[in-house]
Amino acid sequence: PNCEMKARDHLKDVQGFDPYVPVEQFTALRTVHTRFGTKRVKVESARPIFRGYLFLPLNIAWSFGDLYRTPGLRQNWHPFLMHGLRPVVLDLIEVEKLKRIEYALCHPTAPAFPFKVGDRVRVVEGPFEDCIAVISKLDDAERITLLMDILGGKTKFFATAFQIVTA
Repeated sequence: PNCEMKARDHLKDVQGFDPYVPVEQFTALRTVHTRFGTKRVKVESARPIFRGYLFLPLNIAWSFGDLYRTPGLRQNWHPFLMHGLRPVVLDLIEVEKLKRIEYALCHPTAPAFPFKVGDRVRVVEGPFEDCIAVISKLDDAERITLLMDILGGKTKFFATAFQIVTA
């Protein structure tokens, strides 16, 4: 598991194939320990869209002996996705569709953000569901700072764009 890139590199560099692994970009928060303490940093990384799979332009008439010994591929019975006794074959058109989907995942168009600072919103998900709050800060769609009136005082909490709607 999680050896798609290892198999891709081996197939490309050692065996001369042209493998394709569709990937998506994602941002992860990692904890970094420094001599001054710890801090959380955003790390951009890529992961395969189809875990455990890669696509190879092959001719069924070829000998596949070297593929069975490729590090990173399944070694148990067969390294190919099979339908019955035949390997599954994708047309070039289908692979091009996958490449367009991969491009759309890696280069999303930013939707118009419907909120601005000072807007009254209703929380639709989470512990403060159905409560009214005011937006005090917009970092991005992942982290919106809200102020809610609780027991006569303003309380700050965070939500995502999917957890709130305009009031």
